[in-house]
Amino acid sequence: MQPGLLSWGKAILCAMDVETTGIDPSQHEIRQIAIVPLSADLKPFGGMPFYTNIRPEYPERCNPNALAACGVTLQELDLAPDKFKAEEAFYLWHQSIGLPHGFRLLPLWHNGKFDEPFIRNWLGAAAWDDLVSIPGRDTITIAAGINDRASYECRPLPFARLRLDVVAHRLGIETPASHDALADCLTTISVYRGLINFPQ
Repeated sequence: MQPGLLSWGKAILCAMDVETTGIDPSQHEIRQIAIVPLSADLKPFGGMPFYTNIRPEYPERCNPNALAACGVTLQELDLAPDKFKAEEAFYLWHQSIGLPHGFRLLPLWHNGKFDEPFIRNWLGAAAWDDLVSIPGRDTITIAAGINDRASYECRPLPFARLRLDVVAHRLGIETPASHDALADCLTTISVYRGLINFPQ
């Protein structure tokens, strides 16, 4: 395993994010994915993200609003690798980390209940179970817990909404490029650090 990676048990913590062609994992697909390993100081592990666009297998199912929100077109995605080539690139990336046998990826994400079924569909259930450790760490759940404690103690809610950009702004974190999987991973990592150190 690469020295300096953050390992918890037999897993390494990785920020994960997907951008999709819509919100229904039974109809829509990943069109971009990023996975960023964390170092022991809870920062992106230098130079080792997995990050790629993926050409939709069913472009006719794309929600135009989902693409417009990300500023991407089907014509641009047509130049991206298909899901099989993207999966092959993922396995090569996974090998490059050099994880010991039995080690898996522990997700760090924001609203993972959205991302998880899309990644599971892309990799397949068997590969997902073999390579990913669940449950992961979800910054939306941590932020909600901080809000719950404030409410219980009759204090104002720290986070007016639980969207990634809103939580990041409250923590003083810039979000320069939302709806980009890698940028959102980097924001999620910063938010995670901020939430861990949030004053109670």
